[in-house]
Parts: sequence; C-alpha cells; structure tokens
Amino acid sequence: MGNLSAKKVAGISIMLGPIIGCVGYFLNNIVALEGNDPSSAAVVPLINQNAGLTFVTGILIMIGLVMMLNGVRYLSQNMTGSEALSGYVTALVSIGIIGWLVTVAGSWAIAGLDMNEAFAATAGPVFALNQGINAMATILFGSGFVILAYCISQGDVHNKILAYIATVTALVLVVVQVLSSADVITDGELLSMIAGICFIIFTLWGITLGRTILSE
Repeated sequence: MGNLSAKKVAGISIMLGPIIGCVGYFLNNIVALEGNDPSSAAVVPLINQNAGLTFVTGILIMIGLVMMLNGVRYLSQNMTGSEALSGYVTALVSIGIIGWLVTVAGSWAIAGLDMNEAFAATAGPVFALNQGINAMATILFGSGFVILAYCISQGDVHNKILAYIATVTALVLVVVQVLSSADVITDGELLSMIAGICFIIFTLWGITLGRTILSE
C-alpha cells in the first residue's frame, strides 16, 4: 500500500496510539465522569447521562489501544538480545489491552440502558465487573510494559534513560494497582491520578520510540 512498511506503520502507531488513547481517557474521566472517582458507583448514572460522550471517548480509547498494540508488537519482535522475553511482552500487553477494550464495551452497555427502576439492578453488576476487569488489565499491561521497557533499556537503539524511566513508571502502575485491588489503597481518585500520570509518561516515551523507529 504505497510506501507503507511494517516499520513505518509501527513507528506511527507507537507515536499516535498513546496520544489518541490518552485524549479519550482524560476526556472520559474529566468531562463524562465530571472529575469524580471513576471507581465509585456514583459515576454509573453519569455514564448513562453522558452516553454520547461515553461512546466517543470509548472509540478514541479503542483506536489508541489497537494502534499502541501494533507498535508494541513490533518493538517486542525487534528486541535485540531479549528475544526470549518478546512472547511475554506481547501476551501480557495484548491481554491487558483486550481487558480494557472489554471495559469500554461495558461502559457502552451502561450508557445504552434506559433510566428506569431496573437501571441500578442491571448497571450495578456490569460496573462492578468492569472494575475487576480493569484492575486485571492494568496489572497485566503494566507488567508487559515493565519487561518491554527494561529490555529496550538494555539495547543500544533507543534512549536508555527514557527506557529506565518507563520501566519504573510501569512498575509503579502495577504496584499501585495491586495495592488498590488488595484494598490497601482505597482512594480511587488517587489511583486514577497516578494512572493518568503514568499514561502521560508512556505517551511521551512512545513519541520518542516512534521517532527513532521512523528515522532508522
């Protein structure tokens, strides 16, 4: 298809995917959920009331995640000296992203419900399931990113310092999510803020990775 190559598509994907995904994530949390704790049941009516925005942000998140996955797969398949771990990177990140995509579908299901007496009985279980899937997906995705970033930091192609920063960032994301799942951290807004900062760092790192790939 023209001059498109796997390398060029991967470079563009790892640059733009995280940006698009972050836009959808922050629009959803700040606008659709009106800045409330995204893990609180109080946001369930807001998901329904802001159905249009929930659908739009969900689409952005889906596009961003799929693009990011394409870039991550390319990176994992081209990790010189760390080929043995590439399968784990792809598996962990893929399952994590699939989990997040399922939560998007869950939010759409809540957004499409009629606001009646049966709303709480239907939306509540879907929302609770979403929270569990999101926690699992975050831990798996973060674990995959820990391995990916560390392996990249051991190579000579990409910026080592940024790769180390990304490794620590992914590790923080995993630890915080594990502590939250174990009810050691109970502040959902704090968790959301930390996750948002981590995703911003991943996005900035993704831009540098993409630029390097495209310049090769």
